[in-house]
Amino acid sequence: MSNGYLLDTSVLLETLRTRPAMAVMEWMESVDQDKFYVSALTIGELMAALEQVSDPDRRTALMRWILTDMQSWFRGKILTLTPEVAAFWGSLAGKLPQGTSAITGLQGAFALKQGLALVTREMVAIPHLNVINPWVR
Repeated sequence: MSNGYLLDTSVLLETLRTRPAMAVMEWMESVDQDKFYVSALTIGELMAALEQVSDPDRRTALMRWILTDMQSWFRGKILTLTPEVAAFWGSLAGKLPQGTSAITGLQGAFALKQGLALVTREMVAIPHLNVINPWVR
């Protein structure tokens, strides 16, 4: 059993879709949202995704959501990269399957250090990490 859930960027982006996957929304509603966490890396990934949005109104709304609403939703639950987490990730990185991105590895390190399950759409092969893919029920 985990202490909570580290939501990957893919999960947050899904919630912002006009028609999000029902399985994801049902999963999110089925668990205690007070146990949701995100990493600071996710904020960076969301800002990168924002750069791909061409509609100015949509872009403004998403920027507001990232900088205001999301920050409020996860107040006190945004995990930052510390030297300890970076060192832990470094010790994991050499053991991960080739092709595992640095961000995926870092998300796994955050989750493992905090005793959280990683909630993502990605295939993640990190020993001892509880991975939940809410798209697949």
